[in-house]
Amino acid sequence: MADETVQTKVKGVVDLVMLIDCSGSMQDCIDAIKSSIASFVQQLALTDANGGSPVKEWRMKICGYRDHQDNASTWFVDNAFVNDLASIQAQLANENLRASGGGDEPESLLDAIFKVASMEQTGIQDAVAGDKWRARSSATRVIVFFTDATFKQPMTLPEAVGGGISDVVNKVMAQRIVLCGFMPEWEGYEFLGGADKAEFNYVVKVADNAALAGLGKPGAEGEAASKAAVVGLKTISADSDGFRKIMIQLAKTVAKSAAVEAC
Repeated sequence: MADETVQTKVKGVVDLVMLIDCSGSMQDCIDAIKSSIASFVQQLALTDANGGSPVKEWRMKICGYRDHQDNASTWFVDNAFVNDLASIQAQLANENLRASGGGDEPESLLDAIFKVASMEQTGIQDAVAGDKWRARSSATRVIVFFTDATFKQPMTLPEAVGGGISDVVNKVMAQRIVLCGFMPEWEGYEFLGGADKAEFNYVVKVADNAALAGLGKPGAEGEAASKAAVVGLKTISADSDGFRKIMIQLAKTVAKSAAVEAC
């Protein structure tokens, strides 16, 4: 009798979570994602010259986060995994995903990544579920986050309270998650990028990089750097064609990851 615990590795199947900072300065970026999500999905399923595609099957869900300490009951916006463009667009259009609040500059990105990475998974023999990852050997798992801010630590999420960057990196690696980021150029992200297979894009830059050197610092220096980061992402988001190209390149990155067997 065959051993039912043996898991056959697959490739070309993707579970993707798009994790968006929903604090007050992010509306332009959220709108840009809305307007370019169709291009992303089209690229994700694009066939090659031989009629094949690195991504044979995909599911996606849109999640949003704000500051966990500000309001622990509403800081995180969750959705179910879906596999069609109309449903993704509906999730992006949800009023709960509109940019609001924020308060101080850093946000609860670490808590949000930890929460998503800790999501339950279905068994290898079970049907897929909208609120769970597929079994680890059944799909490539990807988290893509967008933010114009630094992140708070330690974490305040009950299941991770007191934890920091290393705890998030360990969780992401243990769950075999590919972590992609679009964020300001800040030293904290260099440590978060230590996760295996992480691919970060520093899309928030200004002509004078010194303007971003104060990110994460208190007082006037940190405030000026935060404003520079917000302006930088707004500029990128306002370039609809440029942002669409960013999303297409992101889809290529996801497809490349999917072409490797899940494990």
